[in-house]
Amino acid sequence: HLGSELVSRLVDSRYYVRAMVRALSRTDQLEKLGVEITFGDTRDKAALIRAATGIHTIIHVAAALRGTKSFILDTCVKGVENVAEAAKANGVKRVIYVSSLSVYDYNAIRNSSTITEFSPLDDHPEQRGVSSMGKRQAEGIALSHLDDQDTRWTILRPAAFFGNGHKLPAALGFPVGRLLIVLGTGRRRLRLIHVADVAESILRVIDHPESTQGRLFLVAHQDGLTVREYLNQCLAKSSPKRFRAILSPYWIAFAGVLALRGFRRIIRKGPSFTLRQLKYLYSSVEVDSSPIREATGWTCMEGLTDQLSAE
Repeated sequence: HLGSELVSRLVDSRYYVRAMVRALSRTDQLEKLGVEITFGDTRDKAALIRAATGIHTIIHVAAALRGTKSFILDTCVKGVENVAEAAKANGVKRVIYVSSLSVYDYNAIRNSSTITEFSPLDDHPEQRGVSSMGKRQAEGIALSHLDDQDTRWTILRPAAFFGNGHKLPAALGFPVGRLLIVLGTGRRRLRLIHVADVAESILRVIDHPESTQGRLFLVAHQDGLTVREYLNQCLAKSSPKRFRAILSPYWIAFAGVLALRGFRRIIRKGPSFTLRQLKYLYSSVEVDSSPIREATGWTCMEGLTDQLSAE
């Protein structure tokens, strides 16, 4: 979702773009844009070094969120390690790494508070799942390069994506037929960003090297929106007959997780879900994106409810 949007905007801004894609990826849109295409895998350091030859800036947006545990960890962690090696080998001037708000420790962050770049990171991401562990370990490597002088790094932590075919309703909870079981109360704050706005934030970072290199930024829509406001103002308009939402309070989900854990202990199989995962899904916090706005002038192009209603 982000990669195709980003490449299109880079081409529109008259940047020369080389896109590294997997061998089985569809490339018809990239070909129409006229970008140079190179095939490879972020786990292959030699392929990344070849792909970065003669490049000024690497924008790293690749991460596997599904697959085996080793595949997810390797694409996330080994991918960042190899990007760093490729940048060093080729004298690349800048690396922009797109991380995630999932790296924070939501057990240590109070509800109704505001996340900043200084909020505590999760020291036990493995308890929230493999993808969270992969993103957290990968960011640890990226953070270690923020003070590099030869290649200047910038880290972006975007909120949950939507747009370009990435639908939000399923991310809110669990669709069951025409029912949407929504996690949390109607007062829970949503942390959202349209992929087009993330792409625009990356362009702004590229265009403002002096104020962004060696720094990390949170990227989220400046409009606040609760679950209930989304259901009433956006989902009801865009899908009035498709979903009927049912809110699931925390105590019900908490009891369900405890029951699931007991069930797994008895039969030794079944889906796994932890209380740390539950806390992440039910957390209600604001996101401070003012630093990137001050450093680059970036702002979201439309109001959040308008963007969501258009999906």
